[in-house]
Amino acid sequence: MGGAAGALVPAPRRAMAAGGWRWLRGLWAAGQPLFQGRALLVTNTLGCGALMAAGDGARQSWEIRARPGQKFDPRRSASMFAVGCSMGPFLHYWYLWLDRLLPASGLRGLSNVLRKVLVDQLVASPLLGVWYFLGLGCLEGQTLDESCQELRDKFWEFYKADWCVWPAAQLVNFLFVPAPFRVTYINGLTLGWDTYLSYLKYREPQRPVTEMSHAQHGAPASPKPQPLNTAMGSPTPWVPGGEMTCPLSAEPAWSRSQALGP
Repeated sequence: MGGAAGALVPAPRRAMAAGGWRWLRGLWAAGQPLFQGRALLVTNTLGCGALMAAGDGARQSWEIRARPGQKFDPRRSASMFAVGCSMGPFLHYWYLWLDRLLPASGLRGLSNVLRKVLVDQLVASPLLGVWYFLGLGCLEGQTLDESCQELRDKFWEFYKADWCVWPAAQLVNFLFVPAPFRVTYINGLTLGWDTYLSYLKYREPQRPVTEMSHAQHGAPASPKPQPLNTAMGSPTPWVPGGEMTCPLSAEPAWSRSQALGP
């Protein structure tokens, strides 16, 4: 039966499949030196930078479609690349240190794996968030006060999203991914995460609802209320420099008092 089933597959298709597998094996053999020794540090560093720049490029593509007139900003992506490259060595040595601190392999070491995930979330995640906002602020010419204010405004939104994404991803990472490929695995997942980080960093500030509604309908904002004349017990408007009038008559109030006499 196996020979008969194999005979049903056309020879050209079998040859294409065999060629594809040979190509993948050759690619794997060529790429293995990049994940060994000192080359692993370079791979992790450039991988972090390249994927952070790619995430920003994806975000800018969306912004260009959504905002007519906006153009691609290569300096913005270059800043993201630089910050990503600066994070690469930290992640490289961070995972080496975690493996020494809490050695674990597979499901048998699940307790240590869970501890590693917790330490990663409580230490590395907030540190990288601060690094991201302050680093980009420095590269883009913000003052330290401006960068710190942006960090205060956006950090908790960033950190809550981080808890929604990374604990599960890191659980898979520490359970099943070999140590030399952990940063590469994280880099692969961060393409989507870096797109979110780019959105969080560069999104336009929201305008108040009243201003947005006036802008949409082309109507001017409501004028400020005029001061009211309550001296005569009436909400009659008082014009600066004018005479006070009685609410029931157009005559000045002083002329009516003269007519009535003492």
